[in-house]
Amino acid sequence: MKRKTILKSRITYLLLLFALTISFTACEDDDDDVIIYVHTYEDAQEAIAISLAYDSYGLVAYFENISNEIEVNNECDVLYEDSDTETGEFNSSELTTYVYNYNEIYTKYCDPELYVDYALSAEQLIESVRVSTTHNINVNLITTGLEETSENEIYNGTYNRNGGWETEYSEEYYNFSYSSEVSDILLSKATGEIISGTSTFTLTQDYGYNNLTYTYEGVVEFLNKDEAKVTFDDGSVFYINISNLSISI
Repeated sequence: MKRKTILKSRITYLLLLFALTISFTACEDDDDDVIIYVHTYEDAQEAIAISLAYDSYGLVAYFENISNEIEVNNECDVLYEDSDTETGEFNSSELTTYVYNYNEIYTKYCDPELYVDYALSAEQLIESVRVSTTHNINVNLITTGLEETSENEIYNGTYNRNGGWETEYSEEYYNFSYSSEVSDILLSKATGEIISGTSTFTLTQDYGYNNLTYTYEGVVEFLNKDEAKVTFDDGSVFYINISNLSISI
């Protein structure tokens, strides 16, 4: 029951987030409303924030999830698999519906090496009168540092997210693809909090209204449980609060 409550709270948060992160510009043309996407540099920052933060099912949410699984499912060489679908409605300025499907597989291996192998695939579908969105998430992580003498769990692997928004009237769209390699993320066993680690990423954005594509590459450095520093290859830097998705320069 606790797991489902967390899922629902995150989905509700995600609905609010999507409403805030993508803006549309409307203009009159022969009495028809035309809605187009406006590209801004902040779009890239927000796509990265969504792909990292706890409440948007970003990368760090799965460190937390795996760490909880390790406490509960501690048998060696046993495959645990869980699938579920969450559905519901959210009503702000207009009725919005969501569907969240996921399938996760977890196995702890004890011989010859002690580690956990975790894989997840998930799909988020959110639809309103004006806009629909689909996000696909794929996670593959290996967790080491499970020995009793180790103070920290260590995470390595990949996190990939493909997201898209499409207007229902004009069929304009905005898509992004975020792919990342996770390197030596340390999670304290005592506190369950992130200590340090890095992730290299490639972000590709596709704007359907003008057939433009933008690509960013860079490195995420996790500074603590709340803050991540993002450095693009061109040297520009910004910071993300991965607990509340706020962005600062």
